[in-house]
Amino acid sequence: MTKRADTNELPDFLNQLKRWTSFAVDESSPTGARPFILIHELKSYLNKDRLRKLLFYVQQTCSNEQVIRDNYVVVFAVLLKIGKGAYIKHFTSEDSLVDDRLPFTTSNGWTKDSSYFFEDFYEAQWQFCAKRLERGRLNDNRVPKEIVMPFKKMDVLKKGPDSTVFRVEIFPEYNYLNRVSCRYLVRV
Repeated sequence: MTKRADTNELPDFLNQLKRWTSFAVDESSPTGARPFILIHELKSYLNKDRLRKLLFYVQQTCSNEQVIRDNYVVVFAVLLKIGKGAYIKHFTSEDSLVDDRLPFTTSNGWTKDSSYFFEDFYEAQWQFCAKRLERGRLNDNRVPKEIVMPFKKMDVLKKGPDSTVFRVEIFPEYNYLNRVSCRYLVRV
């Protein structure tokens, strides 16, 4: 006898996404803030049982559940958000489509069957891709305008003709600069 999927699984998950949404300061945004999802909340919520229920909800077997939990949980969350959760099997067969490779800027590696919704995925993924700030990885890098910089607070320290120096407070989950303190000077 086949058990029916609980019809509340996806709506419950989507409501949780709203609860995990934080807002980063972004002066270029019309609202002055940009929403993003706290990934540690997502990973904590999607335990083995909930992940299994969501896979069942999108009519997928649980045979690759541990692979999804270890490497594709963010990708799966984006797919669920855009109503394409059943396509997770198209991603788990590609090493180039793991969470660590997000954000996806092209549909390279996507199957023909899934590439038609690349634009929807592209737009939705940014809330899950706040920039992880790491020592040695901020050397005049160009950051795509869609990337959320995980700043809780920004104070102008000095403004000049070519640059502005801010004191920023970083969301701890994304701060790998120095685990002791969350306040740094960053040039923008």
